[in-house]
Amino acid sequence: MSLRDPSPGAAPLSILDADELAATGATSLGDALQQVPWQSNATNLQFNNGGDGTSRISLRGLGATRTLVLINGRRHVAGGTGANESVDLEAIPLALVDRVEILRGGGATIHGGGAVGGVVNVITKHDLDGVEAALHLGATQDLVDVTRDASVALGKRLAHGHVMAAVGYRDTDAIGAGDRDFSRNDKRFDFATGEISSVGSSATPQGTLIDRTGAAGNAEWQRVIAASPGGLDNGFYNDPVVGWREFAFTGNSDDGTGDFFNYQPDNYLVTPQERAHGFASGHYRIGPVRGFGEASFLRRRSEQQVAPTPLFTITNGLTVSADNVYNPFGRDFIDIRRRMVEAGPRRFTQEADTLRLVAGVDGELPQGWGWELSYSYGRTESTNERHGALQLDRLAAALGPSFVDEHGQPRCGTPTSPLIDGCVPLNLFGGPGTITPEMLAYLRVDTVDTGLNEQHVARLRVHGDLLRADTGAGVAVSAGVEHREESGAVIGDPNVPSDNTTGATTASFEGGYQARAAYVEVIAAPIEGLALTGAARAFDYNSFGTGTSWEIGGAWRLPGGISVRARQAHAFRPPGLRDLHLEGQDTVTNLSDPCDTSQGPRTPNQDINCTADGLPSDYVDTRFQLPTRTGGNLALQPEVARIRTAGIEFAPSAAPGLAVSADYFDISVDDLVTETNAALILENCYARAPSERSNCDRITRDPDTGQLALVDSSFINGGGLDTAGVDLELSYRRETSLGRFSARLSGTWLAKYDRTDLVGSVIAGKGVYDLGVHPERKGEATVAWHGRGLGAGVHVRWLDGFIECEDNFCLRGTDPDGNPMLNPDDPPPLSREIDAYEAVDAFASYTASSALGHSTLTVGVRNLFDRAPPVIFNGFLASSDAATYDFAGRSVYARFVQGF
Repeated sequence: MSLRDPSPGAAPLSILDADELAATGATSLGDALQQVPWQSNATNLQFNNGGDGTSRISLRGLGATRTLVLINGRRHVAGGTGANESVDLEAIPLALVDRVEILRGGGATIHGGGAVGGVVNVITKHDLDGVEAALHLGATQDLVDVTRDASVALGKRLAHGHVMAAVGYRDTDAIGAGDRDFSRNDKRFDFATGEISSVGSSATPQGTLIDRTGAAGNAEWQRVIAASPGGLDNGFYNDPVVGWREFAFTGNSDDGTGDFFNYQPDNYLVTPQERAHGFASGHYRIGPVRGFGEASFLRRRSEQQVAPTPLFTITNGLTVSADNVYNPFGRDFIDIRRRMVEAGPRRFTQEADTLRLVAGVDGELPQGWGWELSYSYGRTESTNERHGALQLDRLAAALGPSFVDEHGQPRCGTPTSPLIDGCVPLNLFGGPGTITPEMLAYLRVDTVDTGLNEQHVARLRVHGDLLRADTGAGVAVSAGVEHREESGAVIGDPNVPSDNTTGATTASFEGGYQARAAYVEVIAAPIEGLALTGAARAFDYNSFGTGTSWEIGGAWRLPGGISVRARQAHAFRPPGLRDLHLEGQDTVTNLSDPCDTSQGPRTPNQDINCTADGLPSDYVDTRFQLPTRTGGNLALQPEVARIRTAGIEFAPSAAPGLAVSADYFDISVDDLVTETNAALILENCYARAPSERSNCDRITRDPDTGQLALVDSSFINGGGLDTAGVDLELSYRRETSLGRFSARLSGTWLAKYDRTDLVGSVIAGKGVYDLGVHPERKGEATVAWHGRGLGAGVHVRWLDGFIECEDNFCLRGTDPDGNPMLNPDDPPPLSREIDAYEAVDAFASYTASSALGHSTLTVGVRNLFDRAPPVIFNGFLASSDAATYDFAGRSVYARFVQGF
């Protein structure tokens, strides 16, 4: 590795070639990369509820926004539904990938902000000479999910350059949650007894009624109460056989164990996607100067589907009037729950177009120096449709007073004051089938939001040797300057106010920032085999100001095939577009003033702090809802990180092709950009000791009355993430008379994964599910053979089991004072063990040559033993973990590649 190379060996670097990626059987880059042991808890196509059709990578489990993804060493525009901060790997077709370089930790000094967990550099194919056509067809064993992938690439070597163009198409079907036993219903677990029951939603097609006010109602209502008095505490269910009775919370109605609605059969388990791409690249040299360029375009269409809209009148502030024509009970209700099955499932679709252009020149200078000047542009535009929501103002009218007119038609309003805007009264009391198409036509609304990400990057780089001795000693320098602009927007449907629909709302916002940076890297080799590195980067962001990052390290190649390496780095992540510009929303939150004395005396800390703020000892504020604000914060500062790595590698000359390495890593991230909550802000300001008060600047009181006027819970810097462990890698490649053998084994032993919250408590996530799946050990292995036109291989991925605790809180960690969360005298939380998991993929191939060229047929099986994911009762999706386990089950595929 030459001194000019920006990676002299001090950093732990893994390289995955196209064969290793193909051995997984994946047809998308995201699917392939999410299997490496150095990443965890990133989104993918198994994220249905809350997903957006993207796949991302999160090195060290620190979050996708702290992993930098490059294409051929240059930044790629972010992707998603607008104003995103990380690259959508679905925008990079796997068919174009030659190899992937993964820097396991840091990289911000050379590559800029965001490189905290590490850097993923995707190198595209660049030496194709001819035509290569590929066709992939795969399906799950039950044929529910079929994947079709086709691509054609053309390349031509020129006398002084190369050109390449490629097009491709990929289409994958959906898998429903009802298609797999493990996801057919959500599950509830009694940690004390070990009893498992199905669980669903209290918003049922039959209708659920909760008495919140105790109003007397009419004789029919009194009859219901008399027949099922327990319903006053537990709610009433509209049984299709006996009518309104006490709600049974024991299970789901579809399996006869209770009255909950099982929403899972309507949900996708694996979401469908369709995408088409085009790509072109080329370079040409004229004398000492070379021009180069890249162009790519990808269109993606994705979809998520969840159960029909659940209407909770109390959540949406709606009242069902006693005078509604369908209300048989002669009294108002503020809490009726109805699953709107007549409207069908809710669907969310995204259509995203990603364009990327790169142009540049590079060349040689005297004395062996070189230079590069480049510009890159990226833009992702998305259209995001939401189908199945209901308009709140129309719900209020349809559930209000109504009457039957002289033609026998229900009308909204009263005979003396009818509503004439097309309102159709809504029936929440009649059970499934009684909400008519006319009712739905009045209430339903489909929204169309748009999103945007845009990126401009211009950079200049020079590199060369300051000193070079015949012995191999010397000093090399690489330096550069960069100007980058990032902008984005989310624009809600202009025809529908965001606060006037059921379900999640879209907050419109737009913004951007500019960043200028300069860096220098020095690599010194005082003796042969020893390389010492030092690098520094100065940056200036118009969003927060200036700063620096740095890195020092070294690598030493010792006799006997042994090398050692170590480095320490300071990295950063700038606040993202959403962090800065998300539109603030003023609302009210269920809170009470901690200085209020009407509900009892204040604690000692509260009394001291409230008095210090000028509030009397008998201060009273009886409000139970306080004004709060959420959203972005233009005063945010960057997150800062410290990265330490140290490793040893053994590549014995007696075993050519064998390399074994072990690398220790320790990464700490402070001043996280995080969303806080108003209750925590009040606690930090008033419940803590006077010397430990914080967040008081986010509280505004009326100067005359002292009452709380606003609690600002917008994004804030605070808390941290800490992780450490050891990576192990073994690789072996050997050409023999029987063919080429290759093997790679990669694994990670996790020493810690801790999160520090805003009050200083440390939550330990290693080996428990509190912070997601962070097992002590996990790894993957690939073994392959190719020879005489034949090939075969196996890919295995495994991870340790871990502990799941009741309420997803295992009390592992420390409180703000540094004391263990779990008092030694208290019993530990109730818990259960999650089993270890492994999945095996296998393939076989045959290659033949003919007059047409080389033909290769590969057949394979993914998840060979049909390993189902473990049940995790605290898991949000399908009672498991969509970021970690394979939900599809066993699948088979065939891939045919023809080279001309």
